[in-house]
Amino acid sequence: MHLISDEMLPFQQFVRLSEQLLPYMDTFHVREKGSSDEIINEKVKQLLQVIPSHQTILHSFAHVAERNRLRGVQIPSKEADLLEGIKEQYPSLQRYRSVHSLEEAKRAEADGATCLVYGHVFMTRSKQGQQGRGLQSLSELVETVSIPVVAIGGITPERVKEVASFGASGIAVMSGILRATDPVETAKQYREEWEKCKSL
Repeated sequence: MHLISDEMLPFQQFVRLSEQLLPYMDTFHVREKGSSDEIINEKVKQLLQVIPSHQTILHSFAHVAERNRLRGVQIPSKEADLLEGIKEQYPSLQRYRSVHSLEEAKRAEADGATCLVYGHVFMTRSKQGQQGRGLQSLSELVETVSIPVVAIGGITPERVKEVASFGASGIAVMSGILRATDPVETAKQYREEWEKCKSL
């Protein structure tokens, strides 16, 4: 289970929620676009006060991830050309690559990605008006690549089982938890559904 920060939410609030959600989430992604190195570094340090570094992924800013000994870096599609260089320069980092198609996924694996984040699977509030790519496309992608695939986009607790059954190695959530009326209870529901899938 992956939780991704929402830029619409003040980062201090994300930190406070993350501390409460630690029992239910495995990995926390800092995704804060448009920030300077200094600001990103400060935000990472704030999160590391409550979340272990080995459970933290930073979106872009590989050098900041390395400096803070994070588990890895997530590389967006627009930075795809940087993947090989990151692999060479920061070999200790896991390399999560955001992908939106099968061709993108195959290239990412060839370039050295260690995990793919694929979506959006269903319609989601963060992608208003855009149809989801669907479970069949998720399944095709999972069967084509040999590295883990984390599914993202519009995944509710009720959909966890079917997403897992189509081969996802993990599930990433942003607004589904962070904008929930009760984020902690909602995260607990996600965790319970995911644990059921693991026991099948």
